[in-house]
Amino acid sequence: MQDVDLIGLGVDPQRASRELPFVCTDGDVVYGHRAVAAALLTGNGPARLVGRIVGASLLERPMAAVYGWTARNRGSLPGGTVTCAIATRPVGEPRGPCTGHDVAGSSRT
Repeated sequence: MQDVDLIGLGVDPQRASRELPFVCTDGDVVYGHRAVAAALLTGNGPARLVGRIVGASLLERPMAAVYGWTARNRGSLPGGTVTCAIATRPVGEPRGPCTGHDVAGSSRT
């Protein structure tokens, strides 16, 4: 997120500081658990299956709740670091081990 033109990709920077964005090939952007599902759908067979489950409309509320809790507490989860916390870092500061989930990627929400 630190080195990407979020606005140019159609990503809301404020929202991206709280939720993972995923920019689809058609330019649409999805956030949160929908972004996780979209990213998983680009993977191999097992990942796609998990992506379908995470993105299932029947599981919308529970997946949103799990994602929200995880996002709010990501800095205190096992393996989490200060870098994982939602607090913003100065521009140009090196990426930490948890910034892989800060990559832009899929549909508008």
